[in-house]
Amino acid sequence: MSSDRVRVVITGAGTSTCLSVVKGLRKQTVFPVKIVTCDASVDVAGRYLSDKFYQVPFADDPNFVPALLEICSRERADILIPIVDAELEALSSQTRRFDEVGTTVLVSSHSVVSTCLDKYALFLLMRKHNLPMPDTWLLEEFEQQTFPVVLKPKKGRGSLGVFLAHDKTEYEYLVSKIRTPYIVQKMLTGREVTIDALCDTEGRFLGCCVRERIQVKAGQSFKGKTIKNTEVEEATSRLIEALSPMGAIGPFCVQGFITKEGFYFTEANPRFGAATVLSVYAGFNSPAAAVAMCVGIAPRQFIQNIETGVMMLRYWQEVFVFPDGKSVPAAELERVGGDA
Repeated sequence: MSSDRVRVVITGAGTSTCLSVVKGLRKQTVFPVKIVTCDASVDVAGRYLSDKFYQVPFADDPNFVPALLEICSRERADILIPIVDAELEALSSQTRRFDEVGTTVLVSSHSVVSTCLDKYALFLLMRKHNLPMPDTWLLEEFEQQTFPVVLKPKKGRGSLGVFLAHDKTEYEYLVSKIRTPYIVQKMLTGREVTIDALCDTEGRFLGCCVRERIQVKAGQSFKGKTIKNTEVEEATSRLIEALSPMGAIGPFCVQGFITKEGFYFTEANPRFGAATVLSVYAGFNSPAAAVAMCVGIAPRQFIQNIETGVMMLRYWQEVFVFPDGKSVPAAELERVGGDA
């Protein structure tokens, strides 16, 4: 570590995922932490809930990686945590450049990232390792023999661009409107779950917390509850084992359904999830554990006492910014420390 405090840079300051990570790091008391956030926009809540903020280009801008390198070097950052999918792709092949300035990027290999973010490539990996995932086709391969189906962007996040087709007529209408690569997936019914999982820097599975998505808005969980399900936990462990030889590192946000026939994966994102905070408060503090393992602190102490039946009921919280730059942040996330 560069000082007594662990210095962490987190991207995507305008996302609830970033705020979940901030909450996890603030909640633990094992190590002091300085949190630096950044985003392409300056008008984001995470700017005022961290110790320092930087504006950065979008991930597809050629100046994105150089900008983050400069920030990490200037802040003597120990860890960089990318939040947004496009950032994972941009950074997963650039980790050595950050090593040179003393910063560990908490991201899986480019192979893992590209496989997980491509839903059809993920399906092929699942089938290769005999992992449960519903039948999935490329749009041009689907023969319209199975309905209802879900149409999803081949690469996408949340519920953006996701459509349900109950029959052939509805399917053909939706296909006529699609302009980007899509996959078709057999629709599942049952209990929708998200699994917050963590593996160490060698790709070894450390554990997971399963949470039922009781109410979802715009792809994000607004009501959820932690549950115990051995089948889901074992399947998640097997998924991490399949990804491990490819270079799996750190957090995974995995989604699926518990159906009458058993559990099936639908997505596996190589990052923290938007509602990771529920797992944090249930005792699975994966943000703290991930940072700890990168700086030589035992991670299991942060993720071993998981309580089931913990419910999350989300509500709005505000940050007020005045013309003189003064801000009044949400009470539970008041800034600790200052610009050091």
